Amino acid sequence: MTTRAMPGISNADISPEERLRRLLKVELTQSGGDPSLVLTSLALAVERKVWERLGLRSLREFIEAPYPNGIGSTAENITTILKLKHRHESGDPTLHERLEQMRATVRSDLTPELGTIGRPTDKDSDRIVPTHQGETADYLLARVRRDAPEVFARVQRGEIPSARAAAKEAGFLKERWSVPAAHPQAIARYLAQKMDHDQLSELIACLYDEIGDRR
Repeated sequence: MTTRAMPGISNADISPEERLRRLLKVELTQSGGDPSLVLTSLALAVERKVWERLGLRSLREFIEAPYPNGIGSTAENITTILKLKHRHESGDPTLHERLEQMRATVRSDLTPELGTIGRPTDKDSDRIVPTHQGETADYLLARVRRDAPEVFARVQRGEIPSARAAAKEAGFLKERWSVPAAHPQAIARYLAQKMDHDQLSELIACLYDEIGDRR
């Protein structure tokens, strides 16, 4: 593999891992929209576990640490690139399988363990305990990986586009509505748009019960 040199830097007498680090840094900023070399370089980096040979603690650190320690990218940027296709991938089953294995590994490694962020889930409820961190993408993916591995596998394959979509698919993230406060007509109009006839009828019955309890 021919490595594009960075300005003012010679490729002589550097390790293969360092060449990969430099190549990924350059391609992430100068690829002209073609992700092919980034994808194959990431696959090679994952297969060789270059971060270990470069003295880094994890693949995530290799991706996010500023160059020259890492490649100076972000988990979000790399995750977006993983959704793109190599220009030869559709016609090369071996290449496709290799890149799919890389995608699964990278997506898994970029998802932190549930215990490292947020707060524990409410054992008596099917929703996440509300906290300022409780519904970050990292938290949601971590819970999906722990509680719904079959859904997380679909995330790894790129079949589910976002952490929130995965959490909804897993069934523990409920849709939230922003109801206009202290304006009954606006509230009624809003709920009529959101709920079907049976739900509205049930809501009306519940409201009558609540009113009765206050008397």
